[in-house]
Amino acid sequence: LIEAGGQLSFNGVKDPYLSEGLSVIVLGASGDLAKKKTYPSLLDLFDMGHLPSKCKIVGYARSAKTDENFRAGIRSFLEKRKEIAPETMEAFLELCTYEQGQYDSADDMQAAIQNGLGEFEADGGSGVKFNRLFYFAIPPTAFVSSAASIKNGGGGMVPINHSSTHPLTVNKLPI
Repeated sequence: LIEAGGQLSFNGVKDPYLSEGLSVIVLGASGDLAKKKTYPSLLDLFDMGHLPSKCKIVGYARSAKTDENFRAGIRSFLEKRKEIAPETMEAFLELCTYEQGQYDSADDMQAAIQNGLGEFEADGGSGVKFNRLFYFAIPPTAFVSSAASIKNGGGGMVPINHSSTHPLTVNKLPI
């Protein structure tokens, strides 16, 4: 990984991940951490062009919501980013969907992945490589059962936010 002029490159290729697809699943999407920190941070990455053009963000939580209710619920937190153009925010919100499920249920997780990402990741057989990232915006007491559900229901890379111990600590746990 080389930083040249503020741009990250890998073996001389600028931002190689931008040519791949990205599926982000935010566990605890209806909670305060996700609404106040996770989704605004993802919006900033989107605005700066650091998310691939083939990107989808699936919120996953226990609350029953439609995609429209979910988007309305995070909109007020995103609107606090005054420097983001309204059309950029609308484009970002179109990437965001919502699936309901229990954190400790592999069946719920597998259904959420299939419903939320199945068609998107198939991408019409284009051959685009998709990466999956699961973000834990949930209490630490739900980490283990959620990771087990992910392992049994789809797999991916899990950045765990340790907001209860230190707000800037993030560990990556491959499963």
